[in-house]
Amino acid sequence: MSSAVCSKAAVGFMQRRQSRGMTLRQTMVLADKRWAVPELYWQLVTGSFRRYGSSFLMLAISLIFLGGVITPLQSVFLTSKTIKTPTHPGQVYRLTDLTDLTPLGFGDSNLVPVLARSAITSAYNTDPQSRLWTGECVSCKSAVNRNATSFGSQYGNEYDSDRPEACEAGGITLGNMSSLPDPFFAQLPSAYNTGLIEQFLPRINSTVTNERISEDEFPSNCDTLPGAFYMSYGDRTDLYHWSIVACMPADQTFSPWKPVRDRQDFPETLYLNISVDYLQVAYQATGFFQITMNTSAGFFELPNYMNGGIPGPLLDHDPGPLCGPACVAQGDIVPAEEPDSRLDSRDIAKRQVPANGTIITSNSSLALEDVENRGPLLTIAIALFGEGSFISDRVKKPDSCIRDVAFDAPNYGTCIGQVPLQGLMRTTYNKDLENTGLGVCVHNGLRGMASLQEQLAPYIHAFYYDEDDGAKAGRISNAFNAAAFLANEAWMTSPTVDATLDVYYDEGADTLVPVISTAGIVTISLLLAADLIFSEDIDGFRGN
Repeated sequence: MSSAVCSKAAVGFMQRRQSRGMTLRQTMVLADKRWAVPELYWQLVTGSFRRYGSSFLMLAISLIFLGGVITPLQSVFLTSKTIKTPTHPGQVYRLTDLTDLTPLGFGDSNLVPVLARSAITSAYNTDPQSRLWTGECVSCKSAVNRNATSFGSQYGNEYDSDRPEACEAGGITLGNMSSLPDPFFAQLPSAYNTGLIEQFLPRINSTVTNERISEDEFPSNCDTLPGAFYMSYGDRTDLYHWSIVACMPADQTFSPWKPVRDRQDFPETLYLNISVDYLQVAYQATGFFQITMNTSAGFFELPNYMNGGIPGPLLDHDPGPLCGPACVAQGDIVPAEEPDSRLDSRDIAKRQVPANGTIITSNSSLALEDVENRGPLLTIAIALFGEGSFISDRVKKPDSCIRDVAFDAPNYGTCIGQVPLQGLMRTTYNKDLENTGLGVCVHNGLRGMASLQEQLAPYIHAFYYDEDDGAKAGRISNAFNAAAFLANEAWMTSPTVDATLDVYYDEGADTLVPVISTAGIVTISLLLAADLIFSEDIDGFRGN
């Protein structure tokens, strides 16, 4: 290009008056376009400038030089990178919106506690949980400070490493929930990425604190409080002495949930009165305990290319106004009015059913089975202590749990069921804690009431929170954190929910694009500017 400009300008230059002093040899150099011949450069620098050189020739050589270096320099500064360009988006249908859960106006007929009970019974600490998210990435290369007493250092050197516990346990599991940074439930798998599209999803996080309290701090007359959850089980015979009282004194006929997408926080409190005095149990203990569960729910931004593949924080408000150019609308974002889920207190019945020396007392628990949208702690309480629970069935129908010696089978003593929550009270590595007196299996070898009580007493003792026993105390708190996760999952994925939320995603197509640094842009721009200036000067010789 530079040579072509010089060729056109040379004709005009030689026809103008300034070229009349040029020799024939100098004119022939321009006519033959020898500015592009390297041999001429050698002749010029070795003393032949007077014979061949001219002002036009020097300007042409400068222009040729600039044109020759710009392209190689561009290749030096210019690189390429792969970007994602939009394609046809995909869609995940019928996920649960927080506004889907509350305005239905009818209960789940106790389905959610039953689902939670099944999950709590079958879950183990080492089970992988695809819907268990963390607010921060768990890096197996970073060191964290952990309280060795939370999970017990007496189980070998399992917890001596400086790596996060999730790395030692083979991933994010229920067993290390208490050590995870901001763990929460969301309906899509934790590795989900929406790519080029910005999308939001509900999340729920429930955190448990467990503490011993005095007898005076335990709610009095819980069985008479309107809307309270109250269950009492105990053996009153001379041979055995164990009892447990579970009380949630607040009016549970009000749902703590609101049908909004804004952030919502609420606490729940469960009180336990535990007494165990039985020789077959390693520890005889009596105590009053308060389990407080703080639940936070709202929306968060799903991982995508724009946020670096990291889940966003819990949002304070409806995510609708946050939808940017990369966002796709997700269903109906208009919040519904908060329903009044209070039950008529006249419908709450009281029951007292003595059976086989064991007393069951329940005033509101039966009515609470019809409450819709319970909090996670109430769901757990009904699952562990309500109708159809492990302890309720054995206290009310002991004969169904005891084998007649005359009908012993060859599989005597084998596992025929599981004990609720016990799989979550084991260590992170799924080992039994020492001196608990109860495993995860229900065996078919129970003979008579004595064997049944030998099973129930350790089960009650498993809930005994001893702050001086760091290993067991940490596992109880972690077990309730895990149970809360499973209860929230049961509620959000219940088949009674009319899910309306869709999530869109677009992984994009790989496209190669050029990239040049700022220094490269400046350098090439200066050279191009000089090239244009010299071209203008060359063109000026034509007299245009």
